[in-house]
Amino acid sequence: MKRFALPFLLALTLGSTLCLRAEDLSEGEQDQLRQAVAEAGSSPIEFLRALENHLARFPNSPKKPELERALLRVAIEVKDTRRIIRYGERVLARDGSDATALEHVTQALLSDSGRQNNEKALRYARNYEQVLLKLRETPETGDPREQAKRAEELDRGQASALVFQARATGNLGNSEAALALAQKSFQTFATAEGARESARWALAAGRTADAVRYWADAFTIAEPRATDADRLKDRQDMGEAWKRDHGTAKGLGDVVLEAYDRNRALIDARRQKLRQLDPNAGVTDPMKYTLTA
Repeated sequence: MKRFALPFLLALTLGSTLCLRAEDLSEGEQDQLRQAVAEAGSSPIEFLRALENHLARFPNSPKKPELERALLRVAIEVKDTRRIIRYGERVLARDGSDATALEHVTQALLSDSGRQNNEKALRYARNYEQVLLKLRETPETGDPREQAKRAEELDRGQASALVFQARATGNLGNSEAALALAQKSFQTFATAEGARESARWALAAGRTADAVRYWADAFTIAEPRATDADRLKDRQDMGEAWKRDHGTAKGLGDVVLEAYDRNRALIDARRQKLRQLDPNAGVTDPMKYTLTA
């Protein structure tokens, strides 16, 4: 009876291709893996358990690296912090330049306030930044839209790496250094996350006026990833800090308006930078669309 490989079934489950050729696995392991994946159905949790059980049964599987990478991808999808750390660190032990693993393992480690995890998070966050800087050294050619998209993704990724470094540094007890890193993040790519991190460590360093200004940045900047709940929290934290310093809410509106104008200018500058690569970056009006050769 002809034996079939499993790439399509696993690809559907993972959203990415995982090649398991018949010659890579023993007949018994191939049968066991096929059965385990079939029994998991469409449930990512059951899929995680199925692969973990399979690796427990076949700890020396020739496909162990691919299976652990698959486990990491599904753990990221279901936001399973414990498994992200477990399998992400195994992936990174084999390939320390895996940007996806670096990003998500760092985030997962930062969810714990323990010193050991924050030290590891700081190391991974620095590695993540270096990987992105190396990618920047090899500019993409071809479609201007793809060039602009890549440039924006690299800027945003570097900003996130700096936020991670700021959080780990602050959690390790150095608020001033954390604030400097958070501000560097905001300067690299202005996001609500970077502004919020700046506010957090400015307040921890006893610089309330600066914290209010950074919260105003987080509250006003156009950031699609920021939710209404995030902005409400920024508004509350900003107002409470202002009132502690001034005893009244009077004057806070001026700070917010200044932040709005400041961040509008930042967004416009970012858009102009991208238009050097793609003249249609950020254009929503079809009548203003630029046709290239």
